[in-house]
Amino acid sequence: MRGAWDRTDPRVSPLFGTLRDLPPIELFCGSHDILVADARRLAARARAEEAPLAYHEEPGLMHVYPLLGLPESRRAEVRIRTFLAERMGRG
Repeated sequence: MRGAWDRTDPRVSPLFGTLRDLPPIELFCGSHDILVADARRLAARARAEEAPLAYHEEPGLMHVYPLLGLPESRRAEVRIRTFLAERMGRG
């Protein structure tokens, strides 16, 4: 809920703030995700700002696909574990 904040406030959506100073981000999305358009915009914005964001989009899948136990889910889990291990100095 955004309450009284404007929808373009960066605290409501990262699409409206700078991404440059954020830590590395792994973004997973399916092409049938209701948020896919915003995810693509965020990934494009990160590229333009040279912000550390890795975007993974799986064709035909929905928002929560990394949690569903599908083959694509298992690949996402490996990426997530690797990402976290690298950030925690275990990679």
